[in-house]
Amino acid sequence: MTTINDGGYFTGDSTQNGVIFPSGGSNDSTGQAWGMWADANAGSSDIIAYRRFNRPLGVGQTFEIYVDTGLNTGVEGFVLRTGNDTTGKNNGGRFEFLNNAQQNYAIFGSVFSNTAVPWTDGGVRVDFTLTSADTYSVTLTGLVSGVSQTLTGALQGTSGTTIDSVALYDENRNSGRANFDLYFNKMSITELQVTSFELFQGTNVAIGFTTTPGLVYTLQQCSDLVASNWSTVVSNVVGTGRIMQLTNSVSGAIRNQYYRVGIAGP
Repeated sequence: MTTINDGGYFTGDSTQNGVIFPSGGSNDSTGQAWGMWADANAGSSDIIAYRRFNRPLGVGQTFEIYVDTGLNTGVEGFVLRTGNDTTGKNNGGRFEFLNNAQQNYAIFGSVFSNTAVPWTDGGVRVDFTLTSADTYSVTLTGLVSGVSQTLTGALQGTSGTTIDSVALYDENRNSGRANFDLYFNKMSITELQVTSFELFQGTNVAIGFTTTPGLVYTLQQCSDLVASNWSTVVSNVVGTGRIMQLTNSVSGAIRNQYYRVGIAGP
């Protein structure tokens, strides 16, 4: 954790952030969230918390976080990064989520984009999925408003480098009043998972798996893992964010049949 000028860290009730109380917010089951405050009276404030991942984010994995920016006269957000350099939040940056002075939430991959999801003091859920070494899909969903948008694009930074850490930051220019705080919660990493595999009527299989909205999935099969001659049997399946199921017929003459679900891209 680093601070430039006045600011700090705490745990508290994010429903007291913003304009309307209670505002919704990003609290956990105990009514608490992890918070940051910034006071620019002594000059430009830059309050940063760094977190290294246990291992690099893999293709198909999703980084999820709840963010409540409250009232905001500066810039607040997070940066997904290569490495964990703690001398600057943008060092190794590959993707950034931010809110600037209560405008619509914005993202910054290889290009900067304002989203269609408006700022609210109820907060927003961010689901970032790595779709290849250099591309992403991100879904923003208002925690109270329910307004949602999925965007795709290319990452910034050095091509092919991994995402190993996150930097959470508060550059609010206010005088440190409580309803101008920044809260984060429910940070997690999930991945594509096969949830079920069922053989029915002896000649058909049904495979269930988790999905991310907007991602495109394929189902592939092969009969010999050594030869690894995978062929696509179902393609262009667009994820809904819910568990989906695909089916395929199996010839009775085939002794072994193997399946895998993959991500084709956004």
